[in-house]
Amino acid sequence: MDLEERRQQFLTNLGATIAEHGWAIQGVGGYRPWSYTIGLSDRGHPGAILPIVPFDTAGNVLNTIGQACFDGVDVTDPQALAEVFGHERVFFDLRPVDPSWNDTDLFNIAHAYYRSYPDVVQVVLADDQGRFPWDAGHDLGYEQPVLWEPYAGGWPVEIEEN
Repeated sequence: MDLEERRQQFLTNLGATIAEHGWAIQGVGGYRPWSYTIGLSDRGHPGAILPIVPFDTAGNVLNTIGQACFDGVDVTDPQALAEVFGHERVFFDLRPVDPSWNDTDLFNIAHAYYRSYPDVVQVVLADDQGRFPWDAGHDLGYEQPVLWEPYAGGWPVEIEEN
């Protein structure tokens, strides 16, 4: 099987997963991994990305968000989403990803599946004190990518030259 046949088979399998479950999770490994949903936009919801978190943890969070979408939860309401996770305190927020990130390799599989770029929100994590990157004193122990701001180079890849 050549590369294009493997690509088509992958996309066919992806489509079958989305048809069965309503969405799929694409994980990209490495030093600074990221995971994102594919398929939620087919049902009127934005996709979601969780960068710099190991795939198993990110997959659990993103699957819970996906199920909440299907259960009718307003996932744009941080408190409602915290309750879905069984927490009283909001420990993450959702921020729309700036469209300039579409010019990177960040969403390659979603682009191949949709042949366009759906709206995506970034799952932004709070630190142990409930502070977000835009709050004074935020300290998660590592720097989260700021995907809600325009792409300025660097992680995960450089913008492709056309």
